[in-house]
Amino acid sequence: LRDLQNLSCLDLSSNQFLSMPICVLRMSNLKNLDISNNKLKDLPQDLDRLSELESLFLQKNKLIYLPKVLCRLIKLKMLVVSGNDIKNLPTSLTTDPNLKYIDLRENPLDSREDEMLSEIFEDDEERQEFERDLMQMYFEDLKGREMAPAYTTRVSLSLQL
Repeated sequence: LRDLQNLSCLDLSSNQFLSMPICVLRMSNLKNLDISNNKLKDLPQDLDRLSELESLFLQKNKLIYLPKVLCRLIKLKMLVVSGNDIKNLPTSLTTDPNLKYIDLRENPLDSREDEMLSEIFEDDEERQEFERDLMQMYFEDLKGREMAPAYTTRVSLSLQL
């Protein structure tokens, strides 16, 4: 993997990793990283070396917190951390204007976190508009890949007619 420095998409899901492979941090052109369904307990403090990262999929790991280093990934638009053991979020992460989507489902979030997240959307119309934008961003990401993914994870899709 260390010779793949120009790689833009990397799928390391379902590999039983206990930590992120160090060679991944050398892939400075990486835009999409899927390291979901592993056994990660934490993330490297120098994760910001992935300065081009736009999408980070970390669902179904063993993460108990999200490091502040995520806030230094200025191009990050999508962060999926569902199905972990996260109780709290860094405040700077929830106020990051570049981050367009955070999936926090199936985490034991503190009740204060739940209240804060419920205030993000003022009404159902705003939430629906966000969900449409998210799906559009997801499909645009798929179009930009040179190869179609071999599989996709379950995606909750709704359409308002």
